[in-house]
Amino acid sequence: MRFDERDGTIFIFAGEELQIQVYRDGTWEYLI
Repeated sequence: MRFDERDGTIFIFAGEELQIQVYRDGTWEYLI
């Protein structure tokens, strides 16, 4: 997991290929 202090985005890494990005407002998306 990584937190970007500039914009408040959280990156969750679940393996080599799957990533989930969570934004400050609570919305999220898959990054493949």
